[in-house]
Amino acid sequence: IQKRIESGVQPIICVKGGKVSDYNGKSLLAIGVSTILIEPEMEAVADLREWMTLYYNITNFIHLSVSCTTTLSEISSMQLKVLESFPIYRVIATMKEMKTDEFYYNACINVVNAQQCGRKTTQTANGWFCSYCNIEFANMEFKYALKMCIKDSSSHVWAIAFQEVAQEIVGMPAKELATMRYENYLALSLHIDGIRSKIYNFKIWSKLEKYQDMTCC
Repeated sequence: IQKRIESGVQPIICVKGGKVSDYNGKSLLAIGVSTILIEPEMEAVADLREWMTLYYNITNFIHLSVSCTTTLSEISSMQLKVLESFPIYRVIATMKEMKTDEFYYNACINVVNAQQCGRKTTQTANGWFCSYCNIEFANMEFKYALKMCIKDSSSHVWAIAFQEVAQEIVGMPAKELATMRYENYLALSLHIDGIRSKIYNFKIWSKLEKYQDMTCC
């Protein structure tokens, strides 16, 4: 959809079962039970396209939405019905807390089809073993799995930021932060304080899963 809009195309998008939010103006969210159709073959869509061709560029619109963001409390209160769904939300929030004892993992460096495996490895007497690749390597790569608690004015949630996003938040590679943790914990604490002082525009993926007979989001 975004690529079409950026190329100058104005697609007609039909949403069934969406959620209308009044936070910061009107916004429409797709949740687990939503159905999204792009340019469906329907008579109503054909009529709307004809109207847009004739009148869209000469009509003054009142924009009901000034923001596409939602709040953490709204995310927590949404009842997702489909386990395989991956709703995406945007929130303006700060970092309340960060797990400094487990913010990275030892990743496999094996390259398959021009792409790094990147899965977690297990340390052995001779190096690092990847059960997925079934290969042992002398080295591994530090990759982020940054567990953090983010908060806004409504609530707080725990989330995990992986490699690229986590490095953008922290401002350095995972190996450098791990070295700082072991060699200069005071510098690590000061660096984390700087991260907590900033405001972030987070994009959050939310998935409903089963865990020990409980449904967790």
